[in-house]
Amino acid sequence: MMWRGISAFDELFDVLSGLRGQAPRDGSSSTDRVWAPAVECLTRENDLVLRAELPGVDPAQVEVNVNGRQLTLSGEKKSSQESQERNVHYRETVQGRFARTFTLPEGVKSEQIKAAFSNGVLEITMPAEGITRARTVPIEVGPAPRRTIQAA
Repeated sequence: MMWRGISAFDELFDVLSGLRGQAPRDGSSSTDRVWAPAVECLTRENDLVLRAELPGVDPAQVEVNVNGRQLTLSGEKKSSQESQERNVHYRETVQGRFARTFTLPEGVKSEQIKAAFSNGVLEITMPAEGITRARTVPIEVGPAPRRTIQAA
């Protein structure tokens, strides 16, 4: 009975995430999952830096392409785990192709972009001129707006 619960949970998760019923885009098996690496973008001195979390991804399977003001990060995460345990009843892995495209702001010197991969994190450094620094925007908090109800 417990296994039906896990199966039902997986089905619900697939439906909610929009994965069930999708044909694979690259001819891979239908068990491959669609995923996108988490990224963060920051400024360091005069550089714009993009970090992508790619744990378990072979750096040889990653590409960084620049076309005009578009930077595309793509690759494939392959999973090949063997288990010596006899009592493993359920194992979940994520694998498949990924691609993320970012529009670079004006001032990025695309010919000087560099990428480095270390400990599962890809760091793309983009020299830039005139990039606006991040700032915190204050949020004004006030009373809730009054709603009026019209009688029919």
